[in-house]
Amino acid sequence: MPKKEELKLKTKSQWRYIGKGTSSYDLKGMVTGKAGYGIDGRMDGMLYANVAHPPVLGSTVKSVDDKADARRERRKANGDARHVEAAAYVSSPGRSGCNRRQHVAAIEGKKKLKIEWNETDHKSYSSDEYRKKLEETSRKPAKVVREVGNVGAAFEKKWSKVVEAEYYAPMLAHASMEPPAALAHYKDGKVEVWAATQNPQGARDAVKDALGLKKEDVTVN
Repeated sequence: MPKKEELKLKTKSQWRYIGKGTSSYDLKGMVTGKAGYGIDGRMDGMLYANVAHPPVLGSTVKSVDDKADARRERRKANGDARHVEAAAYVSSPGRSGCNRRQHVAAIEGKKKLKIEWNETDHKSYSSDEYRKKLEETSRKPAKVVREVGNVGAAFEKKWSKVVEAEYYAPMLAHASMEPPAALAHYKDGKVEVWAATQNPQGARDAVKDALGLKKEDVTVN
């Protein structure tokens, strides 16, 4: 690492990016409705899936009764969350051009599943109790990483009045505005995925592990 005196910083007149506005290459497509999203993916003969999520975070599937939905492909329960996703697949032969009806069929098929869950301790979660723990934790002595001067002494000498206030905001989900969706094509031991994701590397690893494939056999767009 160079020493401070060895660094030669650019002058303001030499700046290429700092202090200058830049345009987003895909902004025009977004505001005009021309941008492609994960849910826009299409392939001939594709099946639509809709995932059933547990009512309690982290729960796993205990049993699935799918007798009420005769349209879906028959699959045996394997005791984990992937079965719920598989059970929601609905095939509509001869209707490849009627995308909306296929998607709705997948949603309706999922609604007819009778799923029993192995619920976790999160079932007893309470927002009030969670807030209480947060506040208690914030008031405990903290680990000092860096200290310059004496803050306590400065307050005593320079200021006769100290104003204190506490602010609390609920947890905000860092969630996408577009419906999360993905399209996957599996053939000859390889899979290609088109997904609405900010982490294609992580998605690649997740697909690899779920299907038992090598990393080089998975492509994520």
